[in-house]
Amino acid sequence: MRQITSIQKQVLKVISCDRCKRDLTDELERQEALVIVETGGYSSVFGDGADINLDLCQHCIKELLGEWMTVT
Repeated sequence: MRQITSIQKQVLKVISCDRCKRDLTDELERQEALVIVETGGYSSVFGDGADINLDLCQHCIKELLGEWMTVT
């Protein structure tokens, strides 16, 4: 006897930078992206329990945060 279960599978197709809207279709470009997925905690400025998501390409990371980064 065979028992079959249906499953749904989600596959990441493209990451787009939330700032510049660049599509990160190249695997090497995706590896350099900054991806933040968090949940706001108690007294968070974003709200308790809020879903926080951010995708930034390496170019935007450098432009926005470069002056505070240490690159060796």
